[in-house]
Amino acid sequence: MDEDVFEPVVVESPLVWFLESLGFGGLMVAAAGLAAFLLTLFVVFRGKGSAVGPALLLIVPLPVLVSVFSVLQGMTASFAVAMHSDAQIKASEITAAISALLVRPIFGLLAMAPSYVLALLFLVYRSGKSDSEPFVK
Repeated sequence: MDEDVFEPVVVESPLVWFLESLGFGGLMVAAAGLAAFLLTLFVVFRGKGSAVGPALLLIVPLPVLVSVFSVLQGMTASFAVAMHSDAQIKASEITAAISALLVRPIFGLLAMAPSYVLALLFLVYRSGKSDSEPFVK
């Protein structure tokens, strides 16, 4: 058989692939995760009254919302390139692009986890108290 027909298989580390798949959208998700955690800390330590629960409900899922926006933006851009391209696109290239885009929501869920755990513990602690005092006086 002719050896020029076969393309060499490049083995890539899953961690390298994960980090390359994140790109600039992953940086935005990481910033949203940090901001959500810091805002959650602020609400937990300084919040009082009946608006604490809704504030946490708004703050905690910020990384996931940013990651979903990043995925939609990336899919729109990649499909626009495919639409205007005259070359034939392989199915493997499309599935590679989609799998790389789906890494961002996974990273968004991981970035949301610390804020979620902090808010959960605080709300459980607060539900056991009779009044709505701040967590730390």
